[in-house]
Amino acid sequence: MVTKGVAPNASTFNFIFGCIAKLHDVNGAHWMYARMKELKCLPNTLTYNILMRMFAKSRSTDMVLKMKKEMDENQVEPNVNTYRILISMFCEMKHWNNAYKLMKEMVEEKCLRPNLSVYELVLELLRKAGHLKKHEELVDKMVARGFVTHPW
Repeated sequence: MVTKGVAPNASTFNFIFGCIAKLHDVNGAHWMYARMKELKCLPNTLTYNILMRMFAKSRSTDMVLKMKKEMDENQVEPNVNTYRILISMFCEMKHWNNAYKLMKEMVEEKCLRPNLSVYELVLELLRKAGHLKKHEELVDKMVARGFVTHPW
């Protein structure tokens, strides 16, 4: 493609990253991401989401956080799926504080509506960790935004 004078864009790479993710080829993802940078092709939200999901599944927390940091540095806006990937990863690790902070950022700063499974996952984690006050705060925030109705 490049040798023919056609410049790939993020959508081109997203298709390739999707295939690499199906193969669970983390090394291939690293190589392709480096190639993308070489070609000065800017990743978009979907690019980062595909890579973060893949790295999260492979338990490469450092790479997930690196992708999120790059995303912020490149001023690429996260979406609901970005937060779902990050929050789910922290919940699996039992890091309630990070999951709570991201959920709060998602709802308060970005005004994004989490899906019900992520919301329930964070609430369950907060309850199990004994952080009932944070649990109540999160429920109140979600109710105030009209995302859920009060459970009682």
